[in-house]
Amino acid sequence: QRRSSGGWVSAGWERPCSIQYNRAVVTRGAAMLQDARAIRYYQKLTDTLVELRRQGYSLDELRLYLDGYVAALRHGSELEPWLVHRLEEDAVRFLYDPANFDLTGVP
Repeated sequence: QRRSSGGWVSAGWERPCSIQYNRAVVTRGAAMLQDARAIRYYQKLTDTLVELRRQGYSLDELRLYLDGYVAALRHGSELEPWLVHRLEEDAVRFLYDPANFDLTGVP
């Protein structure tokens, strides 16, 4: 180990705050999903939420759908637990942002 300006660094590591993990780069304060599988699941989920809202489902019903989708991802072990948690946080933020849903013509 050697001392650097950012703290202790093990041999072979350039930055102590970043980790290469399953093709995703995770850094402290990361703001976005970067794993390809997680992004695909997020896109499928948010596309479905928009379509269900367009069909007239309430936000409460959409939240139930989101909870079930995330539970299935956790139960199926499709993604690492921290990726599922991050996907859930981003999807909830998407769900409660009114700019993501065009409510024209929806009762």
